[in-house]
Amino acid sequence: AAWILKTGKGRLKPCLLALGAVLLACLVNPYGPRILASPLGHVTASGIPASVMAEWRPPDLAAAFAGGDWAMIAFGLVLAFGLLSFVPRRAGDGSLVADLALYAGSAAMALASYRFVPVFLVASLPIIGWNVSAAARRPGLTGWLGRRAGARGMGFWTGAARVAVACAILASMAADLAFRSRDYPLGMSFSQAGFPKGAVDFMKRSGIGGNVFNSFDHGGYVASRLYPDARIFIDGRIDLYPADLFRTYMEVFETPGKIDEVDREHGLDAALFEWNEVGASGLAGHLVRSPSWALVYFDSRFCLFVKRQVQRESGLAEYTALGPDDVLGRLDGYGDDPDMIQRALAEADRLVRDAPDDPLGSIARGYVKERLLLEPGYDCRDYREALGKDDGYALSYLLLGACLGSLGRIDEALAVFDGLLAQDPGNVPALVQAGLCHYRKGDLAAAKDRWERAAAIDGPDDLLRGYLRLVEGI
Repeated sequence: AAWILKTGKGRLKPCLLALGAVLLACLVNPYGPRILASPLGHVTASGIPASVMAEWRPPDLAAAFAGGDWAMIAFGLVLAFGLLSFVPRRAGDGSLVADLALYAGSAAMALASYRFVPVFLVASLPIIGWNVSAAARRPGLTGWLGRRAGARGMGFWTGAARVAVACAILASMAADLAFRSRDYPLGMSFSQAGFPKGAVDFMKRSGIGGNVFNSFDHGGYVASRLYPDARIFIDGRIDLYPADLFRTYMEVFETPGKIDEVDREHGLDAALFEWNEVGASGLAGHLVRSPSWALVYFDSRFCLFVKRQVQRESGLAEYTALGPDDVLGRLDGYGDDPDMIQRALAEADRLVRDAPDDPLGSIARGYVKERLLLEPGYDCRDYREALGKDDGYALSYLLLGACLGSLGRIDEALAVFDGLLAQDPGNVPALVQAGLCHYRKGDLAAAKDRWERAAAIDGPDDLLRGYLRLVEGI
């Protein structure tokens, strides 16, 4: 408003056109005008626990500077420089009060919650640029700069500086986009590594839809691929949901029986969530024991349950010998039951088919063959297959290395454990097993080093104390 009054009424028309477009967008979107007010409302009372969602927490600038969080360090520097940039401004400047109010308001939002840092940057950077230009226009500095501008004059060099800054920003954005999208043609896609791709593929193949209880982080992905056949319970647009909905979602994981109430209220047909998240194993266990639900898909991260009626109508097989939580522990319990061992092997084969890109099915199949069926001449091929599917999954390394070690192929086993330690230097099981490989090779000093590192991380248990006694005095 101050800018319009200062520069003339001719500026009013484009501003009114922009305002009209914003108001029109409010009519088009399903949330109405409250979509504009929601950020301000959430600064004061979001109804969302900051202890659960990191983006709602206030930024800790002291920890950022101590820990080298460069994004937050840059935010802190912009915040400080922005305050200093107001020093050259004159009290008679007609837009000073408006600029100060906008800067202070957006800074308060950013300091209240991580998620408003981009809002602050969008609002403050033009103001900081204007402040800097105001400083450059001061008489003493203008004369000094003018004498050094040469024949081309200040206008040329000012324009050249703007073009250079704009080109640098565009080049950095293009480089970032090219790096993050380097595996996709023209960058027109995104990585699905962190999303329930296998589970959603399975749902599409099997015709599973209806009302789906889902993990908060992946609601948008599930909706984008399954709508309108499936309706999700929640997604990332938490700003526009009633606070009670998020509380109900959290209660389901805190008190697994709560999902029965959600089912009665909303008529659920399926539940898709990360089984290894905090609280999720309790929910998975509740659904496994419930007579109303059937486990029809799981992999190393996600599990899918459907109601019994949906299972019967879709003709889907249920997993009963295998489950998403403690797969190997379950298998160890079948050591004296040939029927359960064969059922587990059949389900492991089915899991490989249901989730062909996930390592867990191959791991379960290899474990049954190697540890339960004691298959003669087993060559660890399923563990190798699992590692080929996901070279970041630690269990594949541990089982492959142990299998190779049992065959006497110590150098190969050690290479596998070292590969895991290169990714995760603090992996205690890998350190213990690598120590055993070095011990069997006769390199007692290396064995002692691995075992001492493991003991320093987790504390020595009885087994590790026994290993350390083997290398005392080395």
